[in-house]
Amino acid sequence: MNEEVRNNLVKIGEVLKSRRKELKISQEKLANTIGIDRKHLSAMENGRQNMTISTLCKVADALDITIFEVFARVEK
Repeated sequence: MNEEVRNNLVKIGEVLKSRRKELKISQEKLANTIGIDRKHLSAMENGRQNMTISTLCKVADALDITIFEVFARVEK
């Protein structure tokens, strides 16, 4: 994975983690809601795991935001 991709994954993960914490949802609860393992979610939030658009949509939906809002919240 090249550095630019890695940096973008970290930024997206930070947005997801921040939103999850805003809503006071645990990783375990969010992971169970969208049908993935908590460790997988943790890796996504920390930029260590690439994600499909489908998974990103599920996470965003569970966090009551759109994927477009996720991208808009990513710091440049």
